[in-house]
Amino acid sequence: MKENDVRTSNSIMGYLLLKDGSFHIIEMIATLIRRYNVDIKFDEETNAFTFKFGEYIVGASFVNSPMGNDDAKEACKYNFLWQNAEEIVSNHKAHVLLTILNCHNKLEGYKLFTNIMSVLANFDNTIAVYMPAQNMTLNAKTYVEDARVLVTGKNPIHLWICICPVELEDATIVYTYGLNEFGKNEIEVRSTDKHYMEMFDFVYNLCDYILTQNVSIESGDNFKTVNGETVSAIVNNGVYIDRVSTKFNM
Repeated sequence: MKENDVRTSNSIMGYLLLKDGSFHIIEMIATLIRRYNVDIKFDEETNAFTFKFGEYIVGASFVNSPMGNDDAKEACKYNFLWQNAEEIVSNHKAHVLLTILNCHNKLEGYKLFTNIMSVLANFDNTIAVYMPAQNMTLNAKTYVEDARVLVTGKNPIHLWICICPVELEDATIVYTYGLNEFGKNEIEVRSTDKHYMEMFDFVYNLCDYILTQNVSIESGDNFKTVNGETVSAIVNNGVYIDRVSTKFNM
């Protein structure tokens, strides 16, 4: 393994999908001011606000219409924990775009993004959070609940990286989509006899390790599974990912 710097792309973007055009912007701004002690500039004509927090620039804008494409609906198929997600998401009537700029440290940027999105999503008319870079759509209420682990110092990895199971006739595959946002190779794990949740847990813990320790895995690096088995990494061209990936056989 070797240490390396996270990618210095400077933005994070996500969408909050709403049941209707009710946007509790004044309450949201009041909560953010109370929590972060920031000076928020609100443009009433565009229903948008911005503020600075340290080196970060935060912006949110309300659009009183559905998203212009079906990307959020299509991404629902990767969320195996949310039943009927496509039908629910397809009925959204409005959305909010949240952006964070100046994210030279992506891990800290995603922590800030998640905390702010949790404020925006903590209202009755919210449906889902859509993360385009991860091709991932999440239940808004679940997002708020799962983001609370940040106060304990833990990382809600599944809110930042899509961990996708694929059931084949002869094997199960679990792969990631979103590690590239942090300048890391995606992960692909294959097994002929493991349950996908065991594989999910392995990938989840490995992603957390990669991000918190800021390391890149090399071929031949060994890791323990949740059951204590040793698996070795192979780094080469991806199978389910159209770029280089880190592979394991379990």
